Amino acid sequence: MSPKRAKKRAAKPRRPKQAAARRGTRSTAARPSHRKAAKKSAPRKAAKKSSPRKTAKKSAPRKTAKKPARRPKLRVVPRRTRLSRVPAARASKPASPRHRPFGGAIAGASAKDLALFELVRARVEVQAAIQGMVAASAETPVGEGKWNPRQILLHLYYWDREMLAYVEPAWRHDQRPPHTKNDILSENEASLGELARHDWEEARRLMQHARETLLETLQSLPEEPAVMWSGEHALGWLIRVLSNHDRHHAAVIKDARTGNSG
Repeated sequence: MSPKRAKKRAAKPRRPKQAAARRGTRSTAARPSHRKAAKKSAPRKAAKKSSPRKTAKKSAPRKTAKKPARRPKLRVVPRRTRLSRVPAARASKPASPRHRPFGGAIAGASAKDLALFELVRARVEVQAAIQGMVAASAETPVGEGKWNPRQILLHLYYWDREMLAYVEPAWRHDQRPPHTKNDILSENEASLGELARHDWEEARRLMQHARETLLETLQSLPEEPAVMWSGEHALGWLIRVLSNHDRHHAAVIKDARTGNSG
């Protein structure tokens, strides 16, 4: 060792062993205690760092596939009709004119309009019954010992023509036609011989022309008094007889064409 170093060393006061020991114990004791504290605090920091979502994911059970929900079984429920919901008192009540066929057209119509409407409607039923019929099928009788469709149309034409002369007496004097049942039967037989020469197309034309002439005559009559167009008066009675006459023969022709005659 050099003399300079020896002098410096000698000049430096040495610390006592206890101080060194204390320093050593502090330094050595502090270090391990700090490390232990660091080790103890490490899990807490890790716990803080770990988010609740991650822990929830780890702790949550695995999701299982959902089973499809069972559909409820359907039961057949009998459908209630509107009539069953309506009380008996209301069900028996006749429908208003607006809820009847052609209710919108006849709502607010006069007694004259209603009577003539029925006459037109009855003739429409005849036209519907013979729609599409040809001359050959028009010669087939509607039943055994009965007329054929051509003869029926000529029969309708004849009575429209004959009743035209009784419109004015019915209107002015409330007088019905003087025909009895025997008179009608005899005129039916006579009319067939008189009109036998007309073919199918001519029978259709004559029937339509006679009805149009009858309607024009009835349209020229006044609306008042309204009772004149009711069934109690001779004029209203005559209109209803002709309307029912058309409906009767329309039903006969229709039944013969569909095979329901007899």
